[in-house]
Amino acid sequence: MIPKLTDKDQLIDLCQKYYKDNPTELAIVNEFQRDYVADRALWWYTRESFLYRLLNKALRTQDIDFLFLFRFFIRDLENQLKLLQSSTKLRVYRGQVISNDELETLKTSIGQFISMNSFLSTSVDRRSALSFLYSSTASADVQRILFEIDLDPSLAGIKPFANITSHSFFTDEQEVLVMLGSIFRLVNLEYKDRVWAAQLSLCSDEDNDTKAVYDYIRNEYGEGEQGSSLFSFGVLLFKMGQYEKAEQYYRRLLEDVAKFGVEPVLSEFLVSDF
Repeated sequence: MIPKLTDKDQLIDLCQKYYKDNPTELAIVNEFQRDYVADRALWWYTRESFLYRLLNKALRTQDIDFLFLFRFFIRDLENQLKLLQSSTKLRVYRGQVISNDELETLKTSIGQFISMNSFLSTSVDRRSALSFLYSSTASADVQRILFEIDLDPSLAGIKPFANITSHSFFTDEQEVLVMLGSIFRLVNLEYKDRVWAAQLSLCSDEDNDTKAVYDYIRNEYGEGEQGSSLFSFGVLLFKMGQYEKAEQYYRRLLEDVAKFGVEPVLSEFLVSDF
Protein backbone atom coordinates (compact mmCIF):
# COMPACT_ATOMS: atom_id res chain seq x y z
CA MET A 1 0.00 0.00 0.00
CA ILE A 2 1.27 3.49 -0.86
CA PRO A 3 1.73 5.62 2.26
CA LYS A 4 -0.18 8.88 2.09
CA LEU A 5 1.71 12.12 2.68
CA THR A 6 -0.58 12.82 5.61
CA ASP A 7 0.24 9.56 7.43
CA LYS A 8 3.30 11.04 9.12
CA ASP A 9 1.42 14.20 10.11
CA GLN A 10 -1.47 12.20 11.55
CA LEU A 11 0.90 9.90 13.44
CA ILE A 12 2.79 12.84 14.91
CA ASP A 13 -0.46 14.55 15.90
CA LEU A 14 -1.66 11.43 17.73
CA CYS A 15 1.68 10.94 19.46
CA GLN A 16 1.85 14.57 20.56
CA LYS A 17 -1.56 14.18 22.19
CA TYR A 18 -0.66 10.79 23.68
CA TYR A 19 2.56 12.08 25.25
CA LYS A 20 1.38 15.58 26.17
CA ASP A 21 2.06 14.87 29.86
CA ASN A 22 5.42 13.21 29.19
CA PRO A 23 7.87 16.02 28.34
CA THR A 24 10.79 13.67 27.64
CA GLU A 25 8.91 11.58 25.09
CA LEU A 26 7.11 14.61 23.67
CA ALA A 27 10.49 16.20 22.94
CA ILE A 28 11.46 13.09 20.94
CA VAL A 29 8.18 13.25 19.01
CA ASN A 30 8.88 16.88 18.14
CA GLU A 31 12.45 15.99 17.15
CA PHE A 32 11.05 13.30 14.85
CA GLN A 33 8.67 15.82 13.29
CA ARG A 34 11.52 18.23 12.65
CA ASP A 35 14.38 15.91 11.63
CA TYR A 36 13.04 12.62 10.26
CA VAL A 37 14.21 11.53 6.81
CA ALA A 38 13.65 8.16 5.15
CA ASP A 39 17.28 7.06 5.16
CA ARG A 40 17.36 7.39 8.96
CA ALA A 41 14.45 5.01 9.57
CA LEU A 42 16.64 2.30 11.13
CA TRP A 43 18.25 4.82 13.46
CA TRP A 44 14.84 5.96 14.66
CA TYR A 45 13.52 2.40 15.02
CA THR A 46 16.47 1.21 17.11
CA ARG A 47 16.27 4.26 19.35
CA GLU A 48 13.50 2.38 21.18
CA SER A 49 11.47 5.49 21.73
CA PHE A 50 7.79 6.05 20.95
CA LEU A 51 8.20 4.76 17.37
CA TYR A 52 9.62 1.41 18.45
CA ARG A 53 7.08 0.90 21.21
CA LEU A 54 3.96 2.00 19.33
CA LEU A 55 4.83 0.21 16.07
CA ASN A 56 5.52 -3.09 17.80
CA LYS A 57 2.39 -2.74 19.91
CA ALA A 58 0.34 -2.07 16.77
CA LEU A 59 1.85 -5.13 15.06
CA ARG A 60 1.30 -7.30 18.13
CA THR A 61 -2.33 -6.24 18.63
CA GLN A 62 -3.09 -5.78 14.90
CA ASP A 63 -4.23 -2.22 15.54
CA ILE A 64 -5.37 -1.37 12.03
CA ASP A 65 -5.70 2.38 12.51
CA PHE A 66 -2.18 2.72 13.87
CA LEU A 67 -0.70 0.40 11.24
CA PHE A 68 -2.20 2.59 8.53
CA LEU A 69 -0.37 5.59 9.94
CA PHE A 70 2.87 3.62 10.22
CA ARG A 71 2.87 2.64 6.52
CA PHE A 72 5.43 5.27 5.55
CA PHE A 73 7.78 4.19 8.34
CA ILE A 74 7.48 0.47 7.57
CA ARG A 75 8.15 1.20 3.89
CA ASP A 76 11.23 3.27 4.80
CA LEU A 77 12.54 0.48 7.04
CA GLU A 78 12.06 -2.09 4.29
CA ASN A 79 13.82 0.09 1.72
CA GLN A 80 16.79 0.60 4.03
CA LEU A 81 17.05 -3.12 4.73
CA LYS A 82 17.00 -3.79 0.98
CA LEU A 83 19.87 -1.36 0.45
CA LEU A 84 21.87 -2.97 3.26
CA GLN A 85 20.87 -6.55 2.41
CA SER A 86 23.54 -9.03 3.50
CA SER A 87 25.33 -10.75 0.63
CA THR A 88 26.53 -13.74 2.68
CA LYS A 89 24.84 -16.45 4.71
CA LEU A 90 24.41 -15.63 8.38
CA ARG A 91 23.60 -17.53 11.54
CA VAL A 92 22.02 -15.20 14.06
CA TYR A 93 20.59 -15.58 17.54
CA ARG A 94 17.71 -14.22 19.57
CA GLY A 95 17.06 -14.85 23.25
CA GLN A 96 13.46 -14.62 24.34
CA VAL A 97 11.09 -15.61 27.13
CA ILE A 98 7.90 -17.32 25.95
CA SER A 99 4.83 -18.73 27.66
CA ASN A 100 4.34 -22.43 28.28
CA ASP A 101 1.50 -22.42 25.76
CA GLU A 102 3.79 -20.95 23.10
CA LEU A 103 6.41 -23.57 23.88
CA GLU A 104 3.87 -26.38 23.53
CA THR A 105 2.85 -24.97 20.15
CA LEU A 106 6.48 -25.00 19.03
CA LYS A 107 6.88 -28.60 20.19
CA THR A 108 4.13 -29.67 17.82
CA SER A 109 5.36 -27.48 14.95
CA ILE A 110 8.74 -29.01 14.08
CA GLY A 111 9.09 -29.08 10.31
CA GLN A 112 6.34 -26.51 9.89
CA PHE A 113 6.40 -22.82 8.97
CA ILE A 114 6.50 -19.87 11.33
CA SER A 115 5.56 -16.41 10.09
CA MET A 116 6.88 -13.36 11.93
CA ASN A 117 4.35 -10.55 12.29
CA SER A 118 6.97 -8.14 13.60
CA PHE A 119 10.50 -7.02 12.87
CA LEU A 120 12.92 -9.62 14.22
CA SER A 121 15.91 -8.22 16.09
CA THR A 122 18.80 -10.70 16.30
CA SER A 123 22.50 -10.80 17.13
CA VAL A 124 25.46 -12.41 15.38
CA ASP A 125 26.94 -13.02 18.85
CA ARG A 126 25.58 -16.20 20.46
CA ARG A 127 27.15 -15.41 23.83
CA SER A 128 25.47 -12.02 23.91
CA ALA A 129 22.07 -13.58 23.18
CA LEU A 130 22.63 -16.22 25.88
CA SER A 131 23.75 -13.59 28.38
CA PHE A 132 20.54 -11.66 27.81
CA LEU A 133 18.56 -14.87 28.14
CA TYR A 134 20.16 -15.98 31.41
CA SER A 135 19.48 -12.54 32.87
CA SER A 136 15.78 -13.01 32.11
CA THR A 137 13.57 -14.49 34.77
CA ALA A 138 12.08 -17.92 34.15
CA SER A 139 9.11 -19.18 36.16
CA ALA A 140 6.49 -21.89 36.17
CA ASP A 141 4.58 -19.91 33.53
CA VAL A 142 7.36 -18.91 31.12
CA GLN A 143 10.41 -20.54 29.57
CA ARG A 144 13.72 -19.24 28.21
CA ILE A 145 14.36 -20.00 24.55
CA LEU A 146 17.28 -19.30 22.23
CA PHE A 147 16.40 -19.01 18.56
CA GLU A 148 19.26 -20.03 16.24
CA ILE A 149 18.35 -18.68 12.81
CA ASP A 150 19.99 -19.41 9.46
CA LEU A 151 19.60 -16.65 6.87
CA ASP A 152 20.49 -17.20 3.21
CA PRO A 153 20.37 -14.12 0.93
CA SER A 154 20.58 -16.26 -2.22
CA LEU A 155 17.04 -17.55 -1.73
CA ALA A 156 14.47 -16.07 -4.10
CA GLY A 157 11.53 -14.06 -2.84
CA ILE A 158 12.68 -13.54 0.74
CA LYS A 159 12.09 -10.48 2.88
CA PRO A 160 15.24 -8.39 3.38
CA PHE A 161 17.59 -8.72 6.34
CA ALA A 162 20.79 -6.84 7.15
CA ASN A 163 23.43 -6.08 9.75
CA ILE A 164 22.32 -2.61 10.79
CA THR A 165 25.12 -1.82 13.26
CA SER A 166 26.40 1.20 11.33
CA HIS A 167 22.87 2.59 10.96
CA SER A 168 21.63 1.83 14.48
CA PHE A 169 21.12 4.18 17.40
CA PHE A 170 23.27 1.70 19.36
CA THR A 171 26.43 1.34 17.29
CA ASP A 172 28.09 -1.08 19.72
CA GLU A 173 25.58 -3.88 19.06
CA GLN A 174 26.08 -6.40 16.26
CA GLU A 175 22.39 -6.42 15.34
CA VAL A 176 20.84 -8.09 12.33
CA LEU A 177 17.28 -6.95 11.65
CA VAL A 178 14.89 -9.18 9.70
CA MET A 179 11.91 -7.66 7.90
CA LEU A 180 8.46 -8.34 9.29
CA GLY A 181 6.48 -10.99 7.42
CA SER A 182 9.49 -13.28 7.01
CA ILE A 183 8.71 -16.99 6.99
CA PHE A 184 10.86 -19.64 8.66
CA ARG A 185 10.83 -23.39 8.97
CA LEU A 186 11.21 -24.77 12.50
CA VAL A 187 13.99 -27.33 12.00
CA ASN A 188 14.52 -28.55 15.55
CA LEU A 189 13.67 -27.86 19.18
CA GLU A 190 15.57 -29.22 22.17
CA TYR A 191 16.40 -28.43 25.79
CA LYS A 192 20.08 -27.87 26.55
CA ASP A 193 22.23 -25.71 28.82
CA ARG A 194 19.20 -24.72 30.91
CA VAL A 195 17.37 -23.16 27.96
CA TRP A 196 15.28 -24.33 25.05
CA ALA A 197 17.03 -24.04 21.68
CA ALA A 198 14.99 -23.65 18.50
CA GLN A 199 16.63 -23.91 15.09
CA LEU A 200 14.95 -21.83 12.39
CA SER A 201 15.73 -21.53 8.69
CA LEU A 202 14.59 -18.64 6.50
CA CYS A 203 12.33 -19.91 3.70
CA SER A 204 11.94 -18.77 0.11
CA ASP A 205 8.52 -18.32 -1.44
CA GLU A 206 9.90 -20.44 -4.30
CA ASP A 207 10.33 -23.40 -1.96
CA ASN A 208 8.06 -26.24 -3.06
CA ASP A 209 6.17 -26.26 0.23
CA THR A 210 5.94 -22.53 0.86
CA LYS A 211 5.10 -21.81 -2.78
CA ALA A 212 1.93 -23.84 -2.40
CA VAL A 213 1.00 -21.74 0.64
CA TYR A 214 1.73 -18.45 -1.14
CA ASP A 215 -0.13 -19.55 -4.27
CA TYR A 216 -3.17 -20.52 -2.23
CA ILE A 217 -3.22 -17.14 -0.48
CA ARG A 218 -2.83 -15.26 -3.77
CA ASN A 219 -5.52 -17.26 -5.54
CA GLU A 220 -7.93 -17.43 -2.63
CA TYR A 221 -7.62 -13.94 -1.24
CA GLY A 222 -6.94 -11.85 -4.30
CA GLU A 223 -3.26 -11.00 -4.06
CA GLY A 224 -2.17 -10.24 -7.60
CA GLU A 225 1.24 -10.41 -9.17
CA GLN A 226 2.08 -6.95 -7.83
CA GLY A 227 0.91 -7.63 -4.30
CA SER A 228 -2.19 -7.15 -2.23
CA SER A 229 -4.21 -3.99 -1.91
CA LEU A 230 -6.22 -2.40 0.83
CA PHE A 231 -9.27 -4.09 -0.63
CA SER A 232 -7.77 -7.59 -0.66
CA PHE A 233 -6.54 -7.13 2.90
CA GLY A 234 -10.16 -6.57 3.85
CA VAL A 235 -11.22 -9.67 1.91
CA LEU A 236 -8.56 -11.70 3.67
CA LEU A 237 -9.70 -10.54 7.09
CA PHE A 238 -13.34 -11.25 6.23
CA LYS A 239 -12.61 -14.79 5.04
CA MET A 240 -10.59 -15.40 8.21
CA GLY A 241 -13.66 -14.47 10.24
CA GLN A 242 -12.14 -11.17 11.44
CA TYR A 243 -15.30 -9.27 10.58
CA GLU A 244 -14.73 -6.23 12.79
CA LYS A 245 -11.20 -5.75 11.49
CA ALA A 246 -12.43 -6.15 7.90
CA GLU A 247 -15.04 -3.48 8.56
CA GLN A 248 -12.31 -1.21 9.92
CA TYR A 249 -10.33 -1.69 6.73
CA TYR A 250 -13.28 -0.77 4.54
CA ARG A 251 -14.10 2.24 6.67
CA ARG A 252 -10.53 3.43 6.21
CA LEU A 253 -10.94 2.90 2.47
CA LEU A 254 -14.05 5.09 2.44
CA GLU A 255 -12.24 7.74 4.49
CA ASP A 256 -9.41 7.77 1.95
CA VAL A 257 -11.90 8.15 -0.90
CA ALA A 258 -13.49 11.10 0.89
CA LYS A 259 -10.10 12.74 1.49
CA PHE A 260 -8.20 11.98 -1.69
CA GLY A 261 -10.80 11.07 -4.31
CA VAL A 262 -11.55 7.79 -6.05
CA GLU A 263 -8.65 7.59 -8.50
CA PRO A 264 -5.74 7.82 -5.99
CA VAL A 265 -7.36 5.16 -3.82
CA LEU A 266 -8.11 2.86 -6.75
CA SER A 267 -4.52 3.20 -7.95
CA GLU A 268 -3.44 1.84 -4.59
CA PHE A 269 -5.07 -1.48 -5.49
CA LEU A 270 -2.24 -2.12 -7.95
CA VAL A 271 0.76 -1.53 -5.70
CA SER A 272 2.57 -3.84 -3.33
CA ASP A 273 1.83 -4.19 0.33
CA PHE A 274 4.28 -3.32 3.04
